[in-house]
Amino acid sequence: MQKSHWESKIETNRDLHSQKRRKKRLLINNVVKDILKKYDIKTVFDLGCGLGFYFPIYHECGCHVFAVDYAFNRVEIARKKVEDLKLQNITVKCEDIFQIDEVGHFDCIMLSFVLDHMALPQVKQIISKIKDSARYFIVVGYYSEPFKDLEQRHRQLCRRLGVEFNSFSEKKELTCAVYDYPTLFNMPYSLNQFGDDCSLLLFENVKAESKPSETAHSGYLHA
Repeated sequence: MQKSHWESKIETNRDLHSQKRRKKRLLINNVVKDILKKYDIKTVFDLGCGLGFYFPIYHECGCHVFAVDYAFNRVEIARKKVEDLKLQNITVKCEDIFQIDEVGHFDCIMLSFVLDHMALPQVKQIISKIKDSARYFIVVGYYSEPFKDLEQRHRQLCRRLGVEFNSFSEKKELTCAVYDYPTLFNMPYSLNQFGDDCSLLLFENVKAESKPSETAHSGYLHA
C-alpha cells in the first residue's frame, strides 16, 4: 500500500531526528572520553546509569566504576551489557540515591539526563549529598547558555501545554525541567553545548581533597 505524502514526511522527519540524536550522542561520547583522559579520572560514580550508555567509554579509559539506577529492568540490561561486552571493573546496582547514607569518594560523578527529571527540592538534595564526594562532576542535560533564553523557551512550552511554569517550584508537571546548574553547584565549570537544547557541564570542586585512586571508591567497587 502506497504511503500518503504526510506519512512519508513523518517517517522522513523521524529518521532525521534519529540521525541527529545519534550524532549528538557521539559528540557527547567524545567529550566524556576526552574529560576522563585529560583529568586522569580513574574512579567514577555513574548516578542514574540507565542502560549503561557510557560503560564502553569507562572501560576504554581504564576506569573503576560504581553505577546505580533505581529501575531494576534498566539495571538488568546494564549488567548484561557489561557481561556481553566483557567490560571490566564496572559494578552495577539497583539503588535509590536518596536511600544511600554515604556516597564515598570518587574522582568523578556522572549525572547524565538525571537531574532534569527531578523536582527542584530533589535536585538540591542530590547536589548536597554528592558535592563533597568527588573532584569532578559531569552533568549532561537540557541546560543552555545564556540560561535565561532557555528559561524563556520553557515558559513558552508551558503556555502551549496549558500548564504553569514550575521549573523552580516544588510541583513537577512536565517531563523535563530546566535548571540553572552553575548556580546550584556553585563551582567553576566549563560548558560544551550541543545544539540549543543539550549541554555537558564539567564542574570542578577545587576544595575537594586529592585522594589516591585506589581508595577513592570507599569500598563500593569491592562490594
